[in-house]
Amino acid sequence: MYSVITLILLWGIYIIGRKITQLEIQAKDIFAQRNDSVILLYECSKEVITKHQEIFETALAIRKQIFVSQENIDNFEAFLHLQAQFHHEIEFIFQICQKHPQLLKDKYFLFTQDLIENQSKQISNILKLRSRFCEIHNKIARIARTIGMGFFWISYR
Repeated sequence: MYSVITLILLWGIYIIGRKITQLEIQAKDIFAQRNDSVILLYECSKEVITKHQEIFETALAIRKQIFVSQENIDNFEAFLHLQAQFHHEIEFIFQICQKHPQLLKDKYFLFTQDLIENQSKQISNILKLRSRFCEIHNKIARIARTIGMGFFWISYR
């Protein structure tokens, strides 16, 4: 009886683990799209913002670091840390852009801003869903370990 329940729980862990992996892949794809969209922001604000290169320098350096380390990062949390740094740089750039009325009238800037904001919302939703699946995964794993230990303890006696 315990072995059947344990097997069912292990199967659930496997399925949820696969869903978590799918969500991580989906998030990475949207992160890549958002990172590429920053180039549009760079181009449409180039004529308006003074010290343009200095403002975008950090964001472009982080983007380059993400691109270079993309293949080497196995840990999704490390990937999220880099993306969080990049997100803060994007927010900083948008704050500067908001101070320029000429940019606020530019349809390309407004399109790019909407695009990046929508991508950020998609990423946020995916990460929330991933977090929920991780919580469920951990709870089922704890239950499976408890039942598994109980099964071995009973069979040992």
